[in-house]
Amino acid sequence: MKSDRETQAFLEKTRAVLDQSAQELDTATVSALRRARAEALESRRRRRSAWAPLGAVAATAATVALAVMLLLNQGPTEPPVALEDMALLATGEDLEFYRDLEFYSWLADARQTG
Repeated sequence: MKSDRETQAFLEKTRAVLDQSAQELDTATVSALRRARAEALESRRRRRSAWAPLGAVAATAATVALAVMLLLNQGPTEPPVALEDMALLATGEDLEFYRDLEFYSWLADARQTG
C-alpha cells in the first residue's frame, strides 16, 4: 500500500506533466479543443438524460487512467508524449498513410538525389 506522501508526490507529478503539456499546445490544437468542448456542452444541454452523469464519470475515469498509464510508461529519459500524435489519432483519418510515412520519405529523398 502506498503512503500518503507517495500518493501526494504522484499527484503533484501528474499535475505538473498535464500542466506542462497544456502550456505547450499550439493555437490550432487549443482552438480544436475549445470547439469540441463547446459542441459537447451544447450537445449535453440538448440531451439531458439520467445517464449523463455516468458518462461524465466514465470520461473522467478514462482520462485519469490514460494519464496514469502515460506517466507509468515514461522512463526518466523519455520525452513527454507528443500531443501532435494524439491529435493525429483523434482526426479519424486513414492511418495507413502514416504507417508508410517512412517509405514515402525515402521515396521523396530518392527522387531528389537521382
